[in-house]
Amino acid sequence: MKKLKQDLVVLPSHFFGEEALVKIEETGTDEQKRMAKLLFEGTMEKQQMAEFSIVMEQLYFYSSRGKVRN
Repeated sequence: MKKLKQDLVVLPSHFFGEEALVKIEETGTDEQKRMAKLLFEGTMEKQQMAEFSIVMEQLYFYSSRGKVRN
């Protein structure tokens, strides 16, 4: 296993949820807004997890040119 030259430390932030919801409100579809609300309120049910992945996927695969990558 190759050791990295620099260590990277990542810590959770309580600001993430607030920032994510603001971004979703600005750019998300109605369906994405609904799913984000379920996630951050902690009311998402197990059977909604697959739907969440499908609905939110396009937010995670975005190119620098502003077009969704397939």
